[in-house]
Amino acid sequence: MRDNAIDRLLGAIGYPDTVPDGNGVSCELRVDGESIIVEVAEGRLILKRRLTDDGEMIAQLAEYAPGRMLRDNAVLAVERGGEDASAFLWQEISAQASDAALVRFFETFMDSWDWWNARLEKTEPSAPLFQEILIRP
Repeated sequence: MRDNAIDRLLGAIGYPDTVPDGNGVSCELRVDGESIIVEVAEGRLILKRRLTDDGEMIAQLAEYAPGRMLRDNAVLAVERGGEDASAFLWQEISAQASDAALVRFFETFMDSWDWWNARLEKTEPSAPLFQEILIRP
């Protein structure tokens, strides 16, 4: 029987690997060639996936965040490490959630990731939202 939230998540989604013995706190999953971090903290199961380290791109992505918070459970966040910043997507659920809830949790996280990843691929330097206006007397 699976005794921790990470093992239960991996079993629920049919992930082919297992968590190394003694590591019920965090692990890295490989999905679609990318890394997803799974952590257990304070009774919550958390999924995190890095989006970008590019400061300009982070600013552009931040423009989408308020609207996406209304639609998605996954949240865009920025982590600062010295002068470097990294944007990542994260989502959490109770570590006691049912297997069906864990599957849905993972699916909705991946759907959100797909949306954010599409923005990364299409994002170009943003043009001003309003044209500059010159008012003459």
